[in-house]
Amino acid sequence: MDSGYAVPLLVAAIVLASALGKARARRKSAVRRARQWGMDAPAHRLDADDLRDIASYCRAKEGESPCAVDAITWNDLNMDAVFARMDTACSNAGEEALYDMLHRTDAAEETLDRRIRIMEAVAGNEQARMQMRLVLGKLGRARFHGAHGYLFHSSASRVEHAGVYLAMGICPFAVLLLALFTTPACLLALIPVFAANLIVYYRSGRVFMSQIAAVRHIASVLETARRLCACLPPELEEIAQEMRVHIERLRPVRRWNALFAMQRVSEFDFLTDYLRIFFQLDMICLSRLSACFQRENAALRSLYAQVGELDACMAVAGFKKAAQTACVPSFFPDSSAMRVEARELVHPLIGHPVGNDLFLTGGALITGSNASGKSTFIKALAINAILAQTVAVCTARTFCLSRAQVMTSMALRDNVSGGESYFVVEVRSLQRVMEAVRRGRKVICMIDEILRGTNTVERIAASRALLEALDRENCLCMAATHDQELTRLLPGYRQMHFAETFERGEMRFSYRLLDGPSNTRNALLLMRQMGFPDELTGKAEACARIFDETGTWR
Repeated sequence: MDSGYAVPLLVAAIVLASALGKARARRKSAVRRARQWGMDAPAHRLDADDLRDIASYCRAKEGESPCAVDAITWNDLNMDAVFARMDTACSNAGEEALYDMLHRTDAAEETLDRRIRIMEAVAGNEQARMQMRLVLGKLGRARFHGAHGYLFHSSASRVEHAGVYLAMGICPFAVLLLALFTTPACLLALIPVFAANLIVYYRSGRVFMSQIAAVRHIASVLETARRLCACLPPELEEIAQEMRVHIERLRPVRRWNALFAMQRVSEFDFLTDYLRIFFQLDMICLSRLSACFQRENAALRSLYAQVGELDACMAVAGFKKAAQTACVPSFFPDSSAMRVEARELVHPLIGHPVGNDLFLTGGALITGSNASGKSTFIKALAINAILAQTVAVCTARTFCLSRAQVMTSMALRDNVSGGESYFVVEVRSLQRVMEAVRRGRKVICMIDEILRGTNTVERIAASRALLEALDRENCLCMAATHDQELTRLLPGYRQMHFAETFERGEMRFSYRLLDGPSNTRNALLLMRQMGFPDELTGKAEACARIFDETGTWR
């Protein structure tokens, strides 16, 4: 072989080997994600920036429901950790959909039924599930794509001067045709044409960089939807038909995206760059795709949501399979009194939880010693009330409840920058619950250590008045407290408690929910076990004993 061909062939072989190697690596990564379904823990961790980006889809949606899980409740229950525990989605569309689903407790019964059908279909068909996850895995978890502006505010993403870019893209063709029919010397005109297009290409690239990334991402989601239709289980044929209708309306997207997506094959950028510069392909494709997205915005949003929902429901089905205890919830009729019934209810973030049964038709007070499980239990109930009404899966043997907004007042902090004390922040948190029930909403409310930020006398007086007011409304309230006085002042509230036992000088907790108010304390014993001086703890114990006997402090 002529040695002159050796170098080009070697370069071509290196480029081809690199492309094949990267394709093989992407394939392995997609297969690995597909096999992660149903594992006991998610395969990745999300930092604060990732969570903010995922949450941007939920924030961008128009028509925010007043019954959605608000920020205080989300933070109180550490729902970011619950989301991360469930998130084995293969794509960022699936992550965005799951995060949004977990916020919307007012999902219609038909929506919940559809999600149950999806979960049952993918759980029972391994071949279809693997194929779906491979398709979604190719979409990947690209961050900060900024596609939500096109989805929910398409008019703000219009490309100005689209005709100018089209004219500049036609200029090279005109020069070539002129040279073909006149003289080759006309080809020299390609130099200034290329220079002008080069300047416009880089300037417009800086201006429209975010829009280019957004449109590429949306086009990728639409291509993923087309491939998903071919591998959905037979039970989901109705959903596949709905997706095909939207895909047909968005058919021009695939045509224009074929040119737009050339940049993705990074090994050949040095070839495609010249074509994209010479013919203004990026801006022409961007203007055409943007116009299509504006015309067919309803179809675009529906298809994007369907792809995300399929991926999210597969992640939830995997979470259900991996959970030690899980069920599909049911709901009491809207006309019936508010209540909750659960068997072996557990917290979804605890590794080896203790299940508890609960049958509640009104307000409840949970008392008990420190570290006995009060806060964990009411959080478990609140989280499962959210999961039941959003993703139709609960960590319990059985779970049935009345549909209602879930609101909490638990993990509060003082607002130093705003100049608000802990008590003011707590009162504002409780005030939003009162406003919700006064507006006629059904509310499931969880309160931990009510009004702990003020003195004992006013705390007990105000707590009694507030809890009685909530109990008179359409509200199912459960409050955890150390104030034993409330158990006597609120006879309308069911009394339950957690207790501890002492074995061989050690304190042990059963984490079992028991009927009646608590009659034990363990704070001083815990201080003694943690090494506080005997003189200090002995004096405190004597003082507490005198108060128990006389009702006065000495």
